[in-house]
Amino acid sequence: MYESLLHQLVPTITATPSGPQDRVEIPIVEGSKLDGLAVRNISWSKESLLISIRRGSNSIIPSGDSVIKPGDTLIVTTHRGNRKKIAAHFAKIN
Repeated sequence: MYESLLHQLVPTITATPSGPQDRVEIPIVEGSKLDGLAVRNISWSKESLLISIRRGSNSIIPSGDSVIKPGDTLIVTTHRGNRKKIAAHFAKIN
């Protein structure tokens, strides 16, 4: 049931295995709590690292001053096995 709810909240979170890490993609939708926030002001999970922001056809290497916008996809890496925890964390704050 929890998985079904999570899928409804963030339907396109995807993970790509890459060695001992998973790469998780988190889409930012219109009305997201993250919309307009600078990266430094987001409550990040300690088990995750933001490695890129995909905005249209551009990839942005984020800094603390990078501002999240609707339509962005956050590319986050985490240790394998933390994917569900990270997805749940972003479902709460997105």
